[in-house]
Amino acid sequence: MRNIQKLIAFVLVLLACSCTKDDFIETSNDNVESGIIPKAGSSSYLPNYSNTSIVVQFKSGTSDPQKGAIRTFNGVANYEKCHCTNKDIELWHFGGALYVEPKKRAIKGQIDPESTTGLQEVDYQFTFGFDIGSDYIGTADDVSYLPYIKSSTSGPVGITIAVVDTGIAPGLTVFNTVAEDPIKFLYESGDTAVADEMSGWDFVDEDPNTFDDDTGKHGSIISKQIFSALRNHGVPFRILPIKVAGPSGETTYFDFLCGSLYAMERAELVNISMGWYDTGEYPEVRTIFENITGTHSNTIIVTSAGNNTNNNDDVKHFPSSFENPNIVAVASANGSHDEISDFSNYGAIGVDFFAQGENIPFYEMEVQGTSFAAPQVTIQIANLINDPEVDIFTVDGILMVATLFDQLAARGTHVSGVFTLGDRNTYYNKLIIPFD
Repeated sequence: MRNIQKLIAFVLVLLACSCTKDDFIETSNDNVESGIIPKAGSSSYLPNYSNTSIVVQFKSGTSDPQKGAIRTFNGVANYEKCHCTNKDIELWHFGGALYVEPKKRAIKGQIDPESTTGLQEVDYQFTFGFDIGSDYIGTADDVSYLPYIKSSTSGPVGITIAVVDTGIAPGLTVFNTVAEDPIKFLYESGDTAVADEMSGWDFVDEDPNTFDDDTGKHGSIISKQIFSALRNHGVPFRILPIKVAGPSGETTYFDFLCGSLYAMERAELVNISMGWYDTGEYPEVRTIFENITGTHSNTIIVTSAGNNTNNNDDVKHFPSSFENPNIVAVASANGSHDEISDFSNYGAIGVDFFAQGENIPFYEMEVQGTSFAAPQVTIQIANLINDPEVDIFTVDGILMVATLFDQLAARGTHVSGVFTLGDRNTYYNKLIIPFD
């Protein structure tokens, strides 16, 4: 009964603030200089490591009493769990200043590879942000997302595509031009709800409202690309909005992990247009993300390759540089599809595909970045999954990126066999051409 009362109250609050106005603000140099827009090449994408917190992952099957004993042994009194079906990832907080490296080594030393329970992995906790910002376009008013939820009674449910980003503003007119008849395209949580969510989840504020309050509407632009292309081509789909970053475009590794896990538990296809670099500050890369990606090997994760003009074969950019076969790394090409974008990272090994990441329209403006190239590949893969005659998981039920290009090429003119990247390199089987 209490849950029903809470649900009714939540719905009333959301409906009370419903509005469809798109309140955009023109871009200006003042916005850039004041720090509202991260400048291209800013340091926001570099990981800022915590000295007081560590992320741990328990082995599947570890009981709550066993977890409690391990926390007590390590002096952990304050901890957080992921808002996910799987509760094995936790953020441990330690009082006072903590030199993280020896603490991490000590905890890692407790991992017993022969045991079926206990700790599985330990990672650093850090913050990172988007390494290129879209223009400051203001903030549309928060609206109730309930009218936009697509249930099984709203027509073919189709493919579930999770967008792990800054959330979504469903009341924007790019998603719906007829206010009195909302287009239903959001995921319905139904039996997959962990608490009181009805669609996605906000891991920043820990509530069900995934409204995109990022000043550049980063997540909404990603979702709009997917929404428009698939809807125009008759591909049934639902978007699962997962908010891991707020107005500043910054997230923590723990929130990113939890949001990604939440997505993989529910979606066939996940778009992650963000990342961080291996600075060499610590000797080990993050491994819990690889673990959950490996566990959910039938979920395809499309990631952006970064915007720092780096060769990702030399300087790793995560999560795009993780080597799991179901992680697809996407860099940016120009609007003519004949050169790599000036800002884009690249790499013969570290990049799987290039796609248009420039001149991406959003209202009267255009945005650019590998963030907006990644959805072009997400769209193409969604179209493949929708084809009943295509088995996208080709080897022992696992997606192989090497065969993904061939599957796309077999469908027509949406790929290019040879791609010359200006003076840098020539890449083969790399370029994705967007739908006409």
